[in-house]
Amino acid sequence: SMTGTRPGGAIAAAWAVMTYLGEAGYLERTKQTLAYLRRWWDAIEAIDGLEVMGEPVMGVFAVTSQTLDIFAIGQGMEERGWLVFADSEPVPSLRFMQSPGHEPYVEAYMADLREIAEEVRRGERGEVAGRARYT
Repeated sequence: SMTGTRPGGAIAAAWAVMTYLGEAGYLERTKQTLAYLRRWWDAIEAIDGLEVMGEPVMGVFAVTSQTLDIFAIGQGMEERGWLVFADSEPVPSLRFMQSPGHEPYVEAYMADLREIAEEVRRGERGEVAGRARYT
């Protein structure tokens, strides 16, 4: 499945939610989720040196940088208590799997991300090699 899980539990849960929401409820929740994700993507793109890879259409996306050590940024975010998924292929990146439950944390996460990116830019955080967990 898209979440990387192998068992059918996620699929069964999705079916149950769809049955509960119905088509109208699903469409409304989708609009809300896409608006939240747009806030997330725009906030990342506003940080000098960071870019959202591709043009995501759902809550799974990756962020990379041509100028900053993305793994140093990831390590800094982990030090502040955030869960970070790092990828090494096709390019070094941080992977996000966002859901509506993450919405209350956008501002706090972005504040930390801006600060850590600036620390990396100023050279206050060293290179972190080979930090990817999922390739």
